[in-house]
Amino acid sequence: MKSKVRYILFGVVAYAFFLIATVPASLVYSAIQTRIPPPYRATMHGLEGTWRRGNAAAVEVRGFKIRDLQWQLRWSDLFTGRLGVDIAFKLQDGRFDGILAIGLGGQMLKSTRVNIPLAAVHTMIPDYGIQIGGTIEGALNEFAIRDGRITTGEGTFVWRDAQTIVPQRVSLGDLKADMSTVKEGVKVILSDNGGPLQLDAILMLKPDGAYDFTGFLSARDSGQQPLKDSLALLGNPGNDGRIYVSQAGRLPLLSP
Repeated sequence: MKSKVRYILFGVVAYAFFLIATVPASLVYSAIQTRIPPPYRATMHGLEGTWRRGNAAAVEVRGFKIRDLQWQLRWSDLFTGRLGVDIAFKLQDGRFDGILAIGLGGQMLKSTRVNIPLAAVHTMIPDYGIQIGGTIEGALNEFAIRDGRITTGEGTFVWRDAQTIVPQRVSLGDLKADMSTVKEGVKVILSDNGGPLQLDAILMLKPDGAYDFTGFLSARDSGQQPLKDSLALLGNPGNDGRIYVSQAGRLPLLSP
């Protein structure tokens, strides 16, 4: 009798799991849309599949548009106390492909590759009177945020064809950022790839939100007057022609 009850309970649980796992993504989207504050609501078109594995032809959030969004829930991440999902999408000529994991107190990106034209995300970049252009390419092995602070960073990014567009167009070349996690926090080594801007700097991101930036900048060619004029705003060059910059402060919380 007990054996029969166990089989019945197993069947009920399996059936319930099947029903939950096959809930259409469109139904879940309709259910949660009204619970999201209007500024953060996403408009989705061409929604197909289930909540655990599906795709959307187009998505727009606060003017940020992506297409060919695909996702698949990672059941194995539940054993680590996180909800993980494989996610991929395209934007203009770029692409994002990685693993997003969300748990109590933090978010994490793993095994992530990006190729993002800055023109496609300009609406999400704070307006400080400067508009920048180029493409961000790179790979993140791991990047974690806990309680709104960056706690882990492992990866490399290259800002291809880096340039300022407003207030004036100034070409900077390709700039590189190598990120690693050290005892003091996340260390980012900034360098150039032989372009107009010579860059040799270190950005240290500390667990409490404080940051320290120290480095040298200069124009590689003395004839690059627009670049020299822009760098002059940072200070006077030393005997070697480079401008030393040291800046410290505190980053705002990156998540609620």
